[in-house]
Amino acid sequence: MQENGLKPDQILCSTALRARQTLDPIISNWPDLDVSYKDALYLCTTKTAIDQLRMVENAQCAMLVAHNPTMEDLVHRLVDRTADHIAPLSKALATYTTGTLTELLFQADEWRDLDGSSGQLIRFIPPRTL
Repeated sequence: MQENGLKPDQILCSTALRARQTLDPIISNWPDLDVSYKDALYLCTTKTAIDQLRMVENAQCAMLVAHNPTMEDLVHRLVDRTADHIAPLSKALATYTTGTLTELLFQADEWRDLDGSSGQLIRFIPPRTL
């Protein structure tokens, strides 16, 4: 993330130990990050994850640290799968694994306007490639 300039303005993280452990190395690189630990993200539904993202304020770049299968389902729900850019990554999306870093771009002025199937898939980095 640091090498690619992917410093989030705000992070929403599940309160589960494993999610916090996943986030620890990121926090060690950027101790000034705005992190909110959310009980609502522990084993939540895709709808709840989207609702949590819609509550983000004053952040251009937000990061969500939660659990599968919700994270995988969230990416499938938010990515515009009809766009040309998705074709080379469709196989990767079919094998979404725990610990995958997925970067999405949305054309919305506010997080509260987040809409399903409106995201452009920018980056997909499974942990085995790191």
